[in-house]
Amino acid sequence: MTTKNIRLLLLQGSVLLLAACAVTSVNLPAVSDSPTVGRLPGKIIWHDLLTNDPGASQRFYGELFGWEFEAIGIASGLKGNITYTLIRHHGQLIGGMIDTKALNNRTDMSQWVVLMSVDDIDEATRRFAAEGGSVLTPARDLQRRGRIAVVKDAEGALLALLETRDGDPADREPELGGFLWDELWTVGMYDLIGPFVYLKLYGGFSYEGRRKRNKAQAADSKPCG
Repeated sequence: MTTKNIRLLLLQGSVLLLAACAVTSVNLPAVSDSPTVGRLPGKIIWHDLLTNDPGASQRFYGELFGWEFEAIGIASGLKGNITYTLIRHHGQLIGGMIDTKALNNRTDMSQWVVLMSVDDIDEATRRFAAEGGSVLTPARDLQRRGRIAVVKDAEGALLALLETRDGDPADREPELGGFLWDELWTVGMYDLIGPFVYLKLYGGFSYEGRRKRNKAQAADSKPCG
């Protein structure tokens, strides 16, 4: 199977999973334990892990980084075998984990998906599409968490946009074992339009790099440690 086909399967799996959530009244917890002052548009504020083996993933990250896990499947309104788990580090919420086995797909689609903050998700998805990106699922209401949409940029990188209901997690100093950096890999950074969709959506974005950095595109989330 080619890298392109694998990436398409991952995209399809993510979209199917969100669509499965959308047909029920899903009520996922907020991305912070307490309401905050406001939003931080353009910032990656959450990471969800899609995994075919939640138990193995919990053992791996628990032993490696000391992460803690809190299952909330039934309480969230998810139906069937779809389960969701909150990830904490030193008690602080840092992400979530989704069991992809409920999709009845034999392909291992395990991957991290980043969620970027937006002030107005309807306007953000409209502008994302207008600037060359694609909206894979329209905005869905996850109640306490807010409204979410899955998109991909002009170069095919997958992410989700989130308009939180109660505000974004406040900025704080990174800790060992927590998330430190999110990196976009793209082909021809200065020559293609992919990176510029973010610049146009969020005017405060800037970037530095070398013209010779031509790599296969991917989204990579890196814990600190």
